[in-house]
Amino acid sequence: MTTIVEMIPLKKVKVGSRFRENIELEEEFIESIKQKGIIQPITVDQSYNLLAGGRRFAGATEAGLLEIPCIRRTVTDRVDAIEIELYENIFRKDFTWQERASAEKALYELRSAKDPAYSMRQQAEETQQGKSSAAQRIELAAAAEAFPELKECTTASEAWKKYKKIEEKLLVEAMVSQ
Repeated sequence: MTTIVEMIPLKKVKVGSRFRENIELEEEFIESIKQKGIIQPITVDQSYNLLAGGRRFAGATEAGLLEIPCIRRTVTDRVDAIEIELYENIFRKDFTWQERASAEKALYELRSAKDPAYSMRQQAEETQQGKSSAAQRIELAAAAEAFPELKECTTASEAWKKYKKIEEKLLVEAMVSQ
């Protein structure tokens, strides 16, 4: 299998019929492409037929990019082409709540160290969420470092509730011991 990574003009990509019909181009997605470009290349065959990355391609088009990074692969037949589109979509895995919270906390700490005027509002805007959600996620990441049992929670909501109970218990214990 031959694979080539290159930057190509968007107009060179041929978009045929796709299995993914709903690409939902949120404004935040398009804005992130304008700011950071395409982070993960699309995949095309040797004739520049789009195999994987239809949403990224549409987002790049909407963002006004002229070029896009791509992986050009030698595809043997239609089965190979379908497998590429299917496998890219079924085997991807999103961040867990713990991973996302930790990454957002690290980003906030690094940006704050670099620029003391960096605010939670800026963090919220950059990560396309409300200020209270951004602050809560960062606080939860810090809490999970202090109370590792929080990492066992399935969802951020469950971890937040457990954290608040731990916090309340510690506060009551502190008041009783005075």
